[in-house]
Amino acid sequence: MRARRDRDGQQANAWQTEGVRVLLAPHHFGRLLTPDIAARALAEGWARAKPDDEVIIHPHSDGSTGFLDVVPGSTEILTVTAGASSRPVSIVRQEQDGKPSHTVYCHTDSFTADGEVSMADVIAGSSAPIGEVLAAAVSQGAQRIVVGTGHTPWHDAGAGLLTELASSLGLPGADDGVRDGEGTIAAELADLVGPLREKLAPVSIVVASAREVPLRGLHGAGAELAELPLISAAEAQHIETLTAPFVNAVESRAKEFASRSLLGADETLLSRRAYAGAGGGVAFILSALGARVYPGAWVTGEETGLNAAIASADLVVTGAEVIAGQELGEGVVADAAARAGVHAIPVVAVGGRVDASRRQLFKVGIHASYPVIDTPAGRPQLTAPVVTEAALVARGERLARTWSRR
Repeated sequence: MRARRDRDGQQANAWQTEGVRVLLAPHHFGRLLTPDIAARALAEGWARAKPDDEVIIHPHSDGSTGFLDVVPGSTEILTVTAGASSRPVSIVRQEQDGKPSHTVYCHTDSFTADGEVSMADVIAGSSAPIGEVLAAAVSQGAQRIVVGTGHTPWHDAGAGLLTELASSLGLPGADDGVRDGEGTIAAELADLVGPLREKLAPVSIVVASAREVPLRGLHGAGAELAELPLISAAEAQHIETLTAPFVNAVESRAKEFASRSLLGADETLLSRRAYAGAGGGVAFILSALGARVYPGAWVTGEETGLNAAIASADLVVTGAEVIAGQELGEGVVADAAARAGVHAIPVVAVGGRVDASRRQLFKVGIHASYPVIDTPAGRPQLTAPVVTEAALVARGERLARTWSRR
């Protein structure tokens, strides 16, 4: 932590100095307003109003949109051929101690569908492309892989990832088809879990899960498919049924590798655990292969050194497209607030929509909240205008005038 100085160069406490050191750690405000773009826009507005303040840009993510824009390292492009068509995909590689492949970051949002998906699209979709990305990272000597997982245009419980990764790493039995003629995923594919788990043992894999949802259950990822415009509840149930033989077989294999402790093993089925449903089941299958699954915002904060950055700030500004639900549970807004709370640093949240009460915000450590664009008092937040980069700049100006010391 850097010592603060007053105008005469003498060491001083933060409250004794004239300027404010503000840290901006927002999430995304839509697919086009990624965390880094949002943070720069807020910083531009703050600097216009209070040019003497120190503004630190530290964009945040939960493993979904913008994840690769905030993690440390250099961006590289891979051409992925698995799946329906080949496409260029970004990864981020972080060097350490002269080892160019020490850590590789990738995420499932690289394969997000351009439009709405139907039941046929979800069944035809596959997690194989992310398996190809992982295989490339492993073959190039990655010692550690961090996988961001969010929404995906597939729901195959990670079967495509499993077979593609096993095939790329030369394991026998990995070239069989994933689904039969009726679309059911073969239970026999679970036989690949043990050999592939051994193959991946030297590599540390961390899943940064953007979604707390389990794979199966009334509130699982399969059931959530019914919330999509083109998929009915009956179709969502059918999609999940097609994965059942494979999921049951994987859970059976996973029990053989369950670690024991003095507190005993976790008896919760793998598919029913929180975060297992992220990435259409990518988190589920990677967990079966030995990966550690954590909330995506917490992982990103650790990877980017957010604790140290916050410790030297006077004020933290975070935000998201919608401040409610997930954002106040394990999301970016809650994570930034929790880290700031350790140092008793005030937190301001900015949202495209703020759908939480003052009490809910205060419980997670948010001291004040603002919509990006002010709406008339009688106008519901549900009809809030679309957030733009210019609107974030304007909100940054207003925040500076309210929260800066002078």
